[in-house]
Amino acid sequence: MVTTQSTMIYVVMVSSLSLVVLLAALAFLALVVRHWLREFLHGLPVSLFQILGMWLRGNPPFVMIDAYIQLRRAGEEVTLTELEHTYIDSRSRIFTGAELVNVFESRFKSR
Repeated sequence: MVTTQSTMIYVVMVSSLSLVVLLAALAFLALVVRHWLREFLHGLPVSLFQILGMWLRGNPPFVMIDAYIQLRRAGEEVTLTELEHTYIDSRSRIFTGAELVNVFESRFKSR
């Protein structure tokens, strides 16, 4: 009887731990994949690794993605790397994608 009870406790613990790991993985993927999906649906080429890199470098992907979509739809030939550099240079005054677009356009007016 003790063996059955300890086996049951072990199964419950392993199942609980597996569920926590699965939920954490899904939450992580949701953070990265939703930004990739937005760009994919707008027809813009971005890899999941670029978005993951932004997130790991501390640059908010939602700001970068919004600005990238706005600039590309306006006909600007811009890369995510250029946007990230612009964001890093003016990090203290950029909170939305529209603000990043304004800073980027004022910085590269002579293009």
